Amino acid sequence: MHDLPGAMHRGIEPAVVACMGERGVDARQIVDGVQAKLKDLRKTLPAGVAINVFYDRSDLIERAVGTVEEALTEAT
Repeated sequence: MHDLPGAMHRGIEPAVVACMGERGVDARQIVDGVQAKLKDLRKTLPAGVAINVFYDRSDLIERAVGTVEEALTEAT
């Protein structure tokens, strides 16, 4: 987790957490796991505290996988 001095979201200084996968892992599994964990964490947050996702690569990942699958299908 990194504090970003001077960064503001709706007038509040946020704490930013980035989740990154390692080479060779299934990116879809990482995204699904992070989303599931966020769902659980949100249930435990005190009033007035929120977790907001500002960048979600799941659509990009799905399109990229679809493009590769299509190319492989056409190549056979």
